[in-house]
Amino acid sequence: MEYIVFILLGLTMAGFEALLLIRFSKNLIANTIGILGGIGALLAIWDYSYRILMIKDLRIQTFGCFVFSFGLGFCILLWLFSKIFIKSLDDKYSLRMSDILLGNVKALENHTNNRQKQIDAELNYHELYELKESNEKQFEELTETKSYLLEKEKDMLHLKKYLDENLSKTVCLELPLNYKYPVTINYLNNMESYIKAFVKFDNYIFDTTEQFIENQNENSDRDLQIFLKTYLNFLCLSTSKILFGYHEGVRTHVRYLKDGYYETIACCVGEIKSDKDLTKIPLKKGMIDKSNVSKQSLIKSCNLEYHYSAQNDHVWKDYITIPIIEIEKKHMPLLSIGISIKYPGIHSDILKFLNFIKIETVYSKNICKINKYYDILKIISEGV
Repeated sequence: MEYIVFILLGLTMAGFEALLLIRFSKNLIANTIGILGGIGALLAIWDYSYRILMIKDLRIQTFGCFVFSFGLGFCILLWLFSKIFIKSLDDKYSLRMSDILLGNVKALENHTNNRQKQIDAELNYHELYELKESNEKQFEELTETKSYLLEKEKDMLHLKKYLDENLSKTVCLELPLNYKYPVTINYLNNMESYIKAFVKFDNYIFDTTEQFIENQNENSDRDLQIFLKTYLNFLCLSTSKILFGYHEGVRTHVRYLKDGYYETIACCVGEIKSDKDLTKIPLKKGMIDKSNVSKQSLIKSCNLEYHYSAQNDHVWKDYITIPIIEIEKKHMPLLSIGISIKYPGIHSDILKFLNFIKIETVYSKNICKINKYYDILKIISEGV
């Protein structure tokens, strides 16, 4: 029984002493006092326990059990500590047991610094820190931009309210879709010439379409694909000539639906026929799709949200899209006519006039007349 008591007491003291040794202090005197104090405490506890238990004949035996159990427990605890809390010598963040036992503060500081450097290197700390600063700067800039845009939005809302109030007192053209175009003095002065040009265009296209059909009937062996291309180019050149006086700042073109895109089939700039292919417009996108849904011609500047960006947007500032909705392919117009302008200051008024007076009716009735005699969808499908 006495041996068990001293064995347990030795193991208990081994635990306390192991904990006392796991310390770091820069004071050498404190380290020395701690070691001597620990040894003195061991002897005092053994002697006190020996006297309390009143054992007279087992002094050497009990002391031996106490020292042995203390030594064994102390070594085992330090070994466990080294395995659990201290990485091995092969580890890149290693710290030796001797550094701890000898109270080597400098070793701990070096270990901590090296470990921090290696962790920083692994995590690319400096790059992450720079990225953090960059993101914070960008966030500040975005916050400032957001505030600026919010202020601008408020200004725009005030401006819109002001314009709406003034437009309500002004004579306007009601254009699709829900767009009001103010009628200016200049517009009124040019109105007569616009109407005359439109009537002349309507009559000329009607008469010439009849001639195209008659000529083709008389020359039935002529290639229908050439016939169709010639007719569509005629429409482009006639539009440019009669409505815009062959102005070089006007481009008229016809697109046809092929493999999910609207591609160029006829085009002219001013009085010059162009063989240049325009930007392909994807099916179900852009103004052609929206004009098909609304069943009317649409102007880009009046419907910017539906515009599909093209490669020459910086040249052709505005345009009108005119769908031929009577001839369909995949529930979309087979053909679409476009009139683009370089100089809105010159041609914006007439473009709005054509939209208001429904220029699409002229193109549709004449193209449909051609289609009545010659199946345009079949001609195009056979390879225009």
